[in-house]
Order: sequence, then C-alpha cells, then structure tokens
Amino acid sequence: MTSGLVESGKLPASGAAYRAILVPFVDKMPAADMEHLLSLADAGAQIHILGEPPALPPGYNKFSEQSARLVRALQRAKSHKNVTIFPDDRRYISSLAALRTTGLRFSDASGARRVTRQVGPNGRIDFIASISPDDVVLRLQGDPSIDRWIFNPMTGAVEGLVPVNDQGDYVMPLEPYGSRFIVENLQPPDIAAQARCPDRTQDLALNQWTVESETIAKDLVLDNLPDWRTVDILRYHDGPADYTTTFNFPGGKQCVQLDLGLVQGAAEVYVNNRYVSRLAYHPFSVDIGKFLNEGENDIAVRLFPAQRNAFIGKARDGDIRFSQFKDRSESLVATGLLGPVKLHWQN
Repeated sequence: MTSGLVESGKLPASGAAYRAILVPFVDKMPAADMEHLLSLADAGAQIHILGEPPALPPGYNKFSEQSARLVRALQRAKSHKNVTIFPDDRRYISSLAALRTTGLRFSDASGARRVTRQVGPNGRIDFIASISPDDVVLRLQGDPSIDRWIFNPMTGAVEGLVPVNDQGDYVMPLEPYGSRFIVENLQPPDIAAQARCPDRTQDLALNQWTVESETIAKDLVLDNLPDWRTVDILRYHDGPADYTTTFNFPGGKQCVQLDLGLVQGAAEVYVNNRYVSRLAYHPFSVDIGKFLNEGENDIAVRLFPAQRNAFIGKARDGDIRFSQFKDRSESLVATGLLGPVKLHWQN
C-alpha cells in the first residue's frame, strides 16, 4: 500500500484495480501510514474506515511525536471528501449493497477461485476455476448492461454470458475442477477464422509416440497417449517433455492440418526439425503442409505442463519451499498430450 499510485481514481495491484481501501477496526496505526492513506485520497482513491479510527501509534518509539502526527492526520481525514468513516459494519454493508460495480461477484459461498486482470480502460478478464471434484453451479451478480462472454479453455468454445433476470443474476455450471474465462468489454476471438484445410476428406491417425526428457531416466514408447497422472515417472514431472513420431506421407498436399486433440498444457510443434508454432489453447491445430516431405517425416511436440503437479511432488519429497502443497496428491491436475492426434488433408 505504501508504494501504491492511484490511476483514474483506482489503486492498481496485481493486475486488478481497486476502487476503495478498507481499514477495518484498526485501533493502532503508524502516523506515516495514515498520512499515506490521505495522499492516496488526495489522488482520488476512496478510503473507508470501519469502526472508530485508529487513535494511537503502535509502540512507544517517539510516542509523543507519532501521536501528534496521527491526530493531525485524523483531523484532516474526518473532513476529507474521499474518506468515509463507518461507525459499524451494518452501515458499511448497506453502502456496499448500493454500489454498482462493473465486475461480476459471487452471490453466495463458492467452491471456486478467481483471478482478475484489467485490460485497457474498460476491459476485464476473470479466470474462475472450480476446486470441487463434483459438478457445481456458480451464482454471480453484476451489471446486466455490460457485454460479457465466456471462453472454455478445455473445448475452445466461446459463448455469450446472459443474465437470468433484469437484476443481473448469472448462473454458470462447472464440471469437476473445471474453469472458464469471463471477459467483459472485449471482442471475442474469431476462432473460426484460424487456418483450416477446406473440404478435409483424408485422415491419418498418429498413434505411435515416444516421450523423452532430459530428466526422465528412459524414453517411453507409447501405443496410446496417457494422462501423466497415470504414469509413475511422469506424475510429478516438471517438464518440458518431447513427444516424437515418424510417419510416411504421400506428398503434394498444400494444406495439411495437424490436430493434436486435447492438450493439457502448452505445446510447441516441430516438423522435420523445423519450428512450426506454439499452441496454448483449444483448438490445438495448425497447418503443417509446407513443412512436410514426400515419404518419411518426423513430428515433435514439446509439452510444457502446468507446475502444480511438480510442486506437489517436491513437497512429497520433503522440499520445504513447497510445504503448502504437502499431502495434496489427490488434487493433481490433468497433464500431457492426450490426443487423439490426426492429420487432415484434401484429396
């Protein structure tokens, strides 16, 4: 807080922007902190003091000087247009209920976590992830006049988010450990405009893969594409890992779509040792026609996993830096190139 700067009446922090600073039932405060709160109020931030304002500085170092400074700061706070003192929490709750906020908020207790980012002057992205092993229905509330849409990172689906009534109540179901991006005041991506081969009529399934990594003792030869959670040497692997396969191709095709199917993580695609693209969200598909040769070809997919499973593994091995992940093996997240992987092209 002491290093915060106000922009357009809001205090930016960790990618979000806050309209007010709450000082809840604080009986002691350094004079410098109260003076800084007033400087933020001067810059346009709203300061809400809940309960009686702090009347004493902490400790006895220069007590008389600190007390005098704090008294002067409190006198100015009581008359400042951007400082509001609420004698009890009931009045504060009533004032919050009257506010119209631009972002969505949970209407009731929720088994979900949220990370918010401001994008430009009006845009906002909420990433909401369920921590429940069961299906859940999230109930949200917000200004119904704001345009919102949802992006599903698992399927790549984009759909509008519409309130169920005129009061701005929203309902969003989530599958076990599911997640969504809720986007406000930003144009949805045109996923349909991504490169596709017209009239795809020929498919080639790529089922045989080898997985290797500098930190894996031996290469894995796979006849299927398993979730890393089911493979002992991959369960807590921090990656990246390289999936490689070799296949024969007839050649002479201008557009050949490589479809990786489902990818849990981010993927870099290489064809015949040439970098093609990085794919971070669905659809995990890219045109590789210009990289292919007639005859034998190699494809490599470098998989970058989320780090949660690796952190759980480090905690399991006794690394105190990751102690907060201890005993969380039941909450490992899906990881890996899961496929099915296919090539599509036009005859």
